[in-house]
Amino acid sequence: MFRCLIFIWLLSTLIARCAVTGIVETVDGKRIEGELRVDSAKFVMAETNGTTTEIALKDLKAFRVSAAEGNTNTLTILAPPPTHGVLGIYFNSPDCGGDFFKTRYDPVIDFDWGQSAPLPDMKADGFSVRWLGRLIVPNTEHYTFYTATDDGVRLWLNNRLIIDAWRDNVQNLATPPLVLMAGQTNELRMEMYDGRDRAMARLFWSSATSPRMIIPAERLIPASSVDLPSTIVAKSKYPAGVLLVNGSMIPGQIESADRTSVRVSRLASPLSIIQVARLIFRPITEQDEATLQRSRSGVLLKTGDFVEGNFAGFRGGEIEVNSVVLGSKKLGAAQVTAVILRQPAASPAQFEIKTRNQGLYRVNGLRLQKEALMLTDSAMPNVELALSDVVELRATR
Repeated sequence: MFRCLIFIWLLSTLIARCAVTGIVETVDGKRIEGELRVDSAKFVMAETNGTTTEIALKDLKAFRVSAAEGNTNTLTILAPPPTHGVLGIYFNSPDCGGDFFKTRYDPVIDFDWGQSAPLPDMKADGFSVRWLGRLIVPNTEHYTFYTATDDGVRLWLNNRLIIDAWRDNVQNLATPPLVLMAGQTNELRMEMYDGRDRAMARLFWSSATSPRMIIPAERLIPASSVDLPSTIVAKSKYPAGVLLVNGSMIPGQIESADRTSVRVSRLASPLSIIQVARLIFRPITEQDEATLQRSRSGVLLKTGDFVEGNFAGFRGGEIEVNSVVLGSKKLGAAQVTAVILRQPAASPAQFEIKTRNQGLYRVNGLRLQKEALMLTDSAMPNVELALSDVVELRATR
């Protein structure tokens, strides 16, 4: 069921800045439901009956958003939709899952991003895109579809998977000829992911009366109301990012790391390597977790193999590990699921904060700012979380 329709980009921006709806529990046993804001170092709860209640941080036991607001995969549709084209859903993950970064309407699927990100502030590597729409052919005849991507690609027509090559490297693929009827609408869905380096995505067709060409915009009708189907086969235990020794999970793109510190996208300050248990380049599934031995450090490859050794650094898209068996070895980030430095051991914390992108922050210091939470913890210096990104805040003291 379509859950969230926002007609203007400006309106969606304003809504993101407004209060979030949820339930507050206080240390003295009160339970308040309504819209929560952070203002002047206190929480302000606007209840459904019109009452406004102010709650100091010391009086808060827990806050959690309403179920609908906590859904991190609710699709925001821009409007009004154009007459022709496809709806593009852009993800900062390589599996078309979890939080989507942005939606927009694309006239055709014909992109060569090179080594750049497809959108401003989006990751240049490790992203994915899903395009949704309907296809109307001009003549009743056989049509062949072609995809050109770097890296993986999947293509569905009328909910039938006709191209499936979800793997690294450049793909130039074609379907067998398919008979389509003139004037009939056909459901179209294409997904691609980029592992590293160059990124490209193109969708062509050809027929007896038409040479091979990019499918033109006038033959495409964009989706306007849609759920986001899951394409993750195994449930992710941890998203891409950094798992700390204290059990905190900081989602994001790992930009660089050495023997002293780790830099993660959108964090103002680097993290001390001493605080880091794992560098996660791809979501870790429950199955991945089961293969790890608690006493071993090294690199978990995307294939499921494990290279035991000591981490030496990550720079220029390459991870260096010193292995007793293999010596000094460099691996491309696209080959790696995670670097295992040490085992996490959750320690006592005053607050636990869960975010929409699978983040978990276990901290001993917290300061309230205008519509944001500032974490004042030695393990995570200068980390600010927007209130709109928080799905649960619990005081564990």
